[in-house]
Amino acid sequence: FNFYNRFTQRAAFETYDKKTGLLDDKGQVVNNQLYEGIRYLGFNVYRVQNGKKIGVIDQDGNVILPMVYKSVFLQEGLLFATKDGKKNTFDITGKQLK
Repeated sequence: FNFYNRFTQRAAFETYDKKTGLLDDKGQVVNNQLYEGIRYLGFNVYRVQNGKKIGVIDQDGNVILPMVYKSVFLQEGLLFATKDGKKNTFDITGKQLK
């Protein structure tokens, strides 16, 4: 695979078939998952995408938001996610806020 991008505490890589993933500080693949897209959002969380489904993982690969959302962004320490036309707000741990 090719080195793709360096994030704050993790590095992303891209395989020859254009899948991406996270590497830990020892060069090991975090959570053994590959994605079509990955982007660092801040606060040690990453937006991950396969097809049109988007989710959020932490730097250790733990799922914060499952890949069921149409859009996800981070603003002022909160995650905003849209699914089926409904906007949802979550804290950085994935707990839904009212």
